[in-house]
Amino acid sequence: VVSPAFFVECLGDPHLALRLTAKRRLARDPDLRALELALLWLEEPRVPHAAETVVSLLDALDDETVAPLLDLALAGEGVGAACWALSSVALAQDHTRLQQVLRLARAADARTRRAAVAALASFETPAANVVLRGALSDADVEVVRIAAHSLSSRRDPAALDLLRALPFEGADVLLRRVLTFAADRRDDLPALRVAMNDEDALLRSSAIRALAWHGALDARERDALQTDADPWVRAAVLDESWAEGALANDPQPSLRRLAFHLVPDRHRASVIASASEDSWLRTRAAGGLAPNHDDDLRTLLLLSRDPIASVRAAAAESLERAVDLNTLLDRALARETSDELRIAALTHLSRTFDAEALSSLRARRESESVHVRAWIDDVLSGFADAQQPRAEGTPARPTVSLEARVPRTRPLGRTGLAISSLAISGVANLDAYAYVDAWRAGCNTFFWEPRYHALGRALRKTPSANVIAGTYHASSHAIVSDVERSLRRLGRDSLDVFLLFWVRSPARVAEESFDVLSRLKERGLVRAIGFSTHDRKLACAAITANSWDVVMTRHSAAHPGAEDEFFPLARARGVGVLSFSALSYGRVLSESVSASDAYRYSLSQPGVCACVSAPRTARELRENLAVLDAEELSHDRQEELRAHGRLVREESRDFATMIRRHPITLEDTTPIGQRLEQWLSAQDVLDPGLP
Repeated sequence: VVSPAFFVECLGDPHLALRLTAKRRLARDPDLRALELALLWLEEPRVPHAAETVVSLLDALDDETVAPLLDLALAGEGVGAACWALSSVALAQDHTRLQQVLRLARAADARTRRAAVAALASFETPAANVVLRGALSDADVEVVRIAAHSLSSRRDPAALDLLRALPFEGADVLLRRVLTFAADRRDDLPALRVAMNDEDALLRSSAIRALAWHGALDARERDALQTDADPWVRAAVLDESWAEGALANDPQPSLRRLAFHLVPDRHRASVIASASEDSWLRTRAAGGLAPNHDDDLRTLLLLSRDPIASVRAAAAESLERAVDLNTLLDRALARETSDELRIAALTHLSRTFDAEALSSLRARRESESVHVRAWIDDVLSGFADAQQPRAEGTPARPTVSLEARVPRTRPLGRTGLAISSLAISGVANLDAYAYVDAWRAGCNTFFWEPRYHALGRALRKTPSANVIAGTYHASSHAIVSDVERSLRRLGRDSLDVFLLFWVRSPARVAEESFDVLSRLKERGLVRAIGFSTHDRKLACAAITANSWDVVMTRHSAAHPGAEDEFFPLARARGVGVLSFSALSYGRVLSESVSASDAYRYSLSQPGVCACVSAPRTARELRENLAVLDAEELSHDRQEELRAHGRLVREESRDFATMIRRHPITLEDTTPIGQRLEQWLSAQDVLDPGLP
């Protein structure tokens, strides 16, 4: 049985899947002592993902379970825990703990006071108002700002009077913004007049907008503000009376967009916007034009040739709304002489690209200008129908082969599978065609999980590719279910390699798991069975005890330990080895060490069959695929990379020691806690990513 203290430690682990598993286990069987320990992660600012995970865990608990934790956090000295508790109390508007919130609003720590004053915004009681008013004189400017913001939204005459009394001059900009908002709420025109000359652009424009809404600006002031150099100021006084001029002439795109919606005549707005350099406006303009009007038809035809796809689509949609578009287009062709307009009209006349449309296009060819005839020839060559054979001597258009190149492969142990030296993971969900291109380039093996949707689509297009899949589960029923689900999703009869992911205990690879996978293999649902692990001693024991086909383990120049015992043993027993984390998540890379070097280092070790690579971009994928044709590294270069890896490893150990650990030592909690400390000290630095 694993102690809850173990899962508390895991809440700060860099591996997302491990953090989520720990959170689920603690939420499923809440242990008060463990949850109290988890609160201490909130006091560790150097591990932000730990605090985020703990808050998510606490928010998922029911009120009865979380109640003692709230009381502990509100009564304790931990600032992070108190801030979480105050936020929870405010969200639930828990009046039973209001007195504790009021007390913490006077705490010595400024962070606690800020959280408490922010929480009081949810409580409109006389006592809360009194504390908020008092917070206006707090020594911490952020506390003052939070209190002022809360009071400015209340109907508390006394609070509004206090806000009016706060000095505007000399206050920080955020507080001045709050005071301006309060002045707007209480219709304090003199205060808004002061604010309209502030140096802060946002504050100034807010004050001007409020004055304009109140009708407190005379014509001379409005005229001056309409030509102000600050676009926020011009936007603050923008109204229907000069929206048309702003749409046509204002240099600020965002203001022109705002003006577009304010022009009373919507057709006029669309006509002006159609000539804008802003594609956003041209797109909206196309939707407001009517093709049955000659001028609008001409504009829509020009917009249908726009370089921006959204503009072309909007223009085409408007043209299709016409009752008899072909008649309108024929009429346009009868009067228009512009080559650009004629090409646009002919494009829409031929939009079906059937035999009749193409025949009509050919008939018009001789009467057109040289430029239009050239366009027609291009269209006909691309969409010629069967009745128009290619002229003798005209070269055929080149075709692109969809066949994959023959990959350079390695045997995967004794499995009989021949796999490429690089196996691509779909964790980054690149475009499906990126993975198809990888297959065409000679990569015939891919690492897939059900959430890798893009890779799943690619694998359905490449049924001959090898698939490495797996499960995080341990029970026989769950393992069988995951195999069947994977087969359904990929539309396959069998999986090439199926692994037990993230094995960290001998129980996961005991007889029960081996037997169920062996039966699946006998049924032909999987071709090779194995597991993935960081624990090399566990891997050695497992492949000695049972005939596992494949093991996936971490290996890089920074983590070369597998070379001493595991790789030789796996090779001797015919076990196929897949390595991953060759880049150590980028830490191995430097000016002198490329990604290719890192992969080739691992592939140069006897026993390693392939490296699993998880490119984040199409560019990284293309760079990694060069490894398929690369030779093994020389002995001297391997030694250079090992020396570099030792430096990387020491840096990683220092990071783990100084930052990653739980804020307290768990050795005095339970016997399992002592073993946890020993276990963590003996482990390599755990990396996120592949299991």
